Amino acid sequence: MLSDKDFRDEVWKKYEFYSNNKNKQKFFKGNLYKRETNIYDIARMVATFIIVSTLGVGIVYAGTIIYNNIWKTPTVIDYQQEKQVTENDINNSITEEKAKEKSNEILENLGKEKDEIKNVEFIKFPDEDKSYWRVTTTKKYEIQIDSQKGDLVSFYDGTIDDTKIKATANEALAKEIATQLYGTITENKEYELKDIQKSVITSDSCLWQADFCKKYDGIYNDYQCIRITFVPEIKQIKMINIFDEKFENNPIVVTEDEAIEIVKNKLQNYEIVDISSELKIEKMNPYVYMQDNPLKENEVYKTDRLIRKVWSINCIININNIRQQEKYYVDVTTGEIIGGDSIK
Repeated sequence: MLSDKDFRDEVWKKYEFYSNNKNKQKFFKGNLYKRETNIYDIARMVATFIIVSTLGVGIVYAGTIIYNNIWKTPTVIDYQQEKQVTENDINNSITEEKAKEKSNEILENLGKEKDEIKNVEFIKFPDEDKSYWRVTTTKKYEIQIDSQKGDLVSFYDGTIDDTKIKATANEALAKEIATQLYGTITENKEYELKDIQKSVITSDSCLWQADFCKKYDGIYNDYQCIRITFVPEIKQIKMINIFDEKFENNPIVVTEDEAIEIVKNKLQNYEIVDISSELKIEKMNPYVYMQDNPLKENEVYKTDRLIRKVWSINCIININNIRQQEKYYVDVTTGEIIGGDSIK
């Protein structure tokens, strides 16, 4: 008798054999099956069943490729304690002097005058394994620099008083100015304008925000993105935020319908009012895990910093006659729920 793994391998071998166009045509010319359901369909259904049935252990068999599960139980850290800067943190980072030099280089590249450094601070975000040097100047420039690579993370221009500028630009003009300003920051042509919107801080605000992101398979990656907040009337940038995180670009193995079924199974004890899905790029997070594993005060969960393609399954569920919107991120390769979000 075949083991479970051997059985799966044999099914996939047959599936791959009949999936091959040449083999499939040769097989069907024999007219062995004249019903609507043929051996190719059967192989496909069996293969799909195996995929769904193995998702519980986080493994998908596709041909001879095995995708291991990626989800790991998050670790619990004391946020207040971990955010304290240690001597080891400083020793493993670029120096404070280097951070100052980088800040002046950035100001020059942005067309700003070199300014006197007023304050330098080391900041940690332990739940994300990130740390920055934050440099402020006498003219109210604020620059955050990645403590490891020395790259620009964010820039703020406190010399621009946007409250005294009358808003006159429409969206078409704002897009044109945004593209021009983006070109002054970088020559990277891989990023595209994903979104532009007017600030809603006040009804008469002149600030606009534009996101330029990299695309994979037609999907914008918010984690490889340059965001600028600017004033089109004076063609000046008020803020820059740069997101540049490693993306694994994992292959799509799990179908949209399979991902929906995974979430339905997760919510089988709830009334699902509506469910929809979207192919997205998201970061693994502990949201779903937290529902069954609450934390104590000052504690936070820390997960692996993995950014993957997911089926983002949006559900509206009825709990005690109150509708609640939940999002579940189903990894498109392994079928695991690797995070989510909520709107209440």
